Amino acid sequence: MPSLYKQLVEEEVKFGKGAGVLLATERSRDLRMRGVRILIGVLFVLTALSWAGTWKLYTQWDSERVERKKLQGLQAQLEDKAQSFDKAIKAFALESDEKVNALRKELEAGERQLKELQGSLSVRDQELSAVRKEAGELKEKIGELEQKKSESSGPAPAISPLTEIEAIASPAVSSAAGLRAVPVQRSRVLTVNRRFNFVVINLGAKDRLRVGDSLIVERDSREIGTVEVEKTYDRFSAATILKEERKNPLREGDSIRRA
Repeated sequence: MPSLYKQLVEEEVKFGKGAGVLLATERSRDLRMRGVRILIGVLFVLTALSWAGTWKLYTQWDSERVERKKLQGLQAQLEDKAQSFDKAIKAFALESDEKVNALRKELEAGERQLKELQGSLSVRDQELSAVRKEAGELKEKIGELEQKKSESSGPAPAISPLTEIEAIASPAVSSAAGLRAVPVQRSRVLTVNRRFNFVVINLGAKDRLRVGDSLIVERDSREIGTVEVEKTYDRFSAATILKEERKNPLREGDSIRRA
């Protein structure tokens, strides 16, 4: 009996020790599995966070790339516009310079023409003053001659317009009598002598007028008479009245033109 009991007790102790060892092994395995699961969960979370961060960075990079392309496009457009503006400004400046040069040339030409006209007017004024002086002297001489003839006791001999002009005028006939051209501008009657039926005009040998030329007298652009040159001097001539209207006789200031 004692020996059997003792054997049972020893077997029980052995069985208890083995169960303890088994229980310790299972606990260690559970702890390791739990640690592995926790590690796997941590790794999954880290991986998910890494992917999320990577996606966020990618989206930011992509948006920045798109914005960069837009900025490059805007920069290209601005450069094109700047170039077109620069070309337009250069073209406008060139056109403005050409216009300014053209206007400057026109102004210079106008100034030259003005100086020429002023010189021509000065010469014309001098000629007109000389003609007026000669016409005044001619009128005075005609008046003196008419007064002497009226005071004469005997009958006055018939005096032709040619003889009258030769008696009272002193200038010599110009050597250019063979030329035919007669100016038509500012040609007019200076005086009219009704007694001897002739007129004095402001055209002479210097105006290429010669004896025998027929001239038409006009008033308000209408023909009112005809005269024929009888004597020429440097700046004026005497012409016999051939025809005139009764209602509109010739008078000072009437225009003269070549027949």
